[in-house]
Order: sequence, then structure tokens, then C-alpha cells
Amino acid sequence: MWKDGDDEHCPLHMASACAPQSTLVRMLDLAPEAAFIQDCRGLLPLSYAISFQNTTAVELLTKAYPQGLLVKDNNKNDPIREIFYDEVMLFDAALIFKTLHSSIKGLLAGLSKDSHTDLERITAIISKQIFKFDHSTTILRASLFREIVNKFIEKYENGDDYNLCEMLLRLYCSASNTTEIFYLEPCLEIVFGEYLGGCTFSMSVEYRLLNIIERHETSRLLNY
Repeated sequence: MWKDGDDEHCPLHMASACAPQSTLVRMLDLAPEAAFIQDCRGLLPLSYAISFQNTTAVELLTKAYPQGLLVKDNNKNDPIREIFYDEVMLFDAALIFKTLHSSIKGLLAGLSKDSHTDLERITAIISKQIFKFDHSTTILRASLFREIVNKFIEKYENGDDYNLCEMLLRLYCSASNTTEIFYLEPCLEIVFGEYLGGCTFSMSVEYRLLNIIERHETSRLLNY
């Protein structure tokens, strides 16, 4: 938690740039609140992880502090902007995608206690959907991701019941610019009654996620 006297960096700021996963995990275990510290420029350790393309740190720090994706620095920029506008990553689409993918995995892990066996595959699909969204306009892609993050964090902070499967499906639908998820719940309520059980909804969402994975896998194979 110590901060230096010049730039007000804490050790986690420096570690986020290049430290291996084991070091970062240990530091966050010792002082998880260090993920909240801003330096003299208002930058979080997450901002350093993005700037130095340390995708492992991006995932861990987003998990430790999901709200950090929306925290503005002294120039009114947030880490989401850094993902899409970083000077190095601007010319490396693969690196932008990896960083976006890491931040989504960290966000979901930080906001949900659930696990999902296909998390890696479905978050990769979602990241590609966001990355493809109006590919010619970076501003729209960044604002879409910011809007999704803002909705998830708002629900989380309000204590809404929001399991990982539902989050994944809502992410996919938002990134695909569709509203299919919003038509799913009322239909289930008609079938299962007014008080739709969380288990019933989760099972249906799980089924939809598996269909999405299968559809994208088939599309990928056909493209080859």
C-alpha cells in the first residue's frame, strides 16, 4: 500500500507493467485494496497493465476491481478508452482483442461467484462480437463496451440477482446488437409461471450459450 513521493505509484502500479501472474496474485492476496489506488495522474494499476500490454494483469486487476474499468484519470479518460486508443495497440488488432478479452473475463469473474465450463470460448466469441461492432468506428466500439460494463456494475452494486450464464448471454446479445435475451424471460414466465425460478432460467440460458458456441464453431469450420 506504500506510495512513492514523486509519482504516487504503489508497488502494484509497477508490477502491473511486467510482473508474472504468480507475483500479481500474491500482491493482490496481501493487499487487494491496492487495485483501487490512483497515482498523481489518476491512473490505476489497471491502466498500467493495459499500457504495457500485460493481459494477465488486466484480467487479474479487472477481477479485483471491476468498477476500475470506468474510473477516470485526471484527463477524464478511463481504462476502456486505453484498450481501444493505446498508441501501441492502435496498430495491433490482435493485441486489442487479447486485452479486451482479458478485461471481459476479469469483469465476469469479479462480478459473479459462479463458474462456467465454456467461459474461455464464450468470452472469446463475445470479444470478437464487440471488436467487429462497427469496426470502422473505434468510438462506437469503446462506447458499446463502456455501456455494457456500466449496466453490469450497476446491477451488481444494486444487489440484483445476476448469474454468470445470464451475464454471458446479455453480453453476447448486446455485442451482437440484438435483443433476443429480453424476449426470452417473459416467454419462460408464461411457461413456468409468474415466479420464474432462477434455476429454470439458468438452465435455459445455459442451453442458449451452448447453441451460440456450436453455431460459431460451425461457422469457423465452414470458413476454413
